[in-house]
Amino acid sequence: MPLHIFLSTWLGTSFGILNFTKVAKDIVLVIGFSGVLIVSIRQKWFSGLLKDKLVWIIFLYVLLTLLLALIKPTDPGAEVLGVVYNTRFFMFFLYGVMLAHLYDSKWVIRRSLKVVLAVAVIVMTFGILQYTLLPNNALTHVGYSRENGVLPVFFIDNKPDLERVMSTLRDPNSFGSYTIIIATICLAGYLKTKKKNLKQFFAGLFILSILGLWLSFSRSAL
Repeated sequence: MPLHIFLSTWLGTSFGILNFTKVAKDIVLVIGFSGVLIVSIRQKWFSGLLKDKLVWIIFLYVLLTLLLALIKPTDPGAEVLGVVYNTRFFMFFLYGVMLAHLYDSKWVIRRSLKVVLAVAVIVMTFGILQYTLLPNNALTHVGYSRENGVLPVFFIDNKPDLERVMSTLRDPNSFGSYTIIIATICLAGYLKTKKKNLKQFFAGLFILSILGLWLSFSRSAL
């Protein structure tokens, strides 16, 4: 997800399929969720999942969202986006719950953390390079522009010497929020592991995350 804006903009503008690449992640999510749901329905534990109170709360929230979209109509495009944005994180959650039932949950967590942290190293490093070495127009070479829906650079009070880091995310506030997630995982990993090399890795990535948070100049994230 932290690489989605960067990759979708780059590939979309390179091959003229920007509208498709922007929604590709949601298409993948729906296909994956549907496939896992079909497999899960056949499992004995699925009936227990349907009785879970949290699942019912999620189901009622989704129904409420759809009901409000129907009885209080507005711009169709905004309605679709609103419904998708308000419900897809619950789909993420249920997708994860079913995967944890289908596979060994500890294995899923370990593999997920490895992917998340490997991507975080790339994102954080790119953020530091963005602030220290790369020119302000660097991201315009991969399709970033106001016309394409993603600004190539952000400044404090529009002052070119006060750049705000966003790395591969949409904007500095999103990047700032992302650094909090990574810093939290690294802090937990540092406190949990007893391996020296892992402690060093977690400590290093934690420092990179805090530095990225600071260079985002995101007051909300701070």
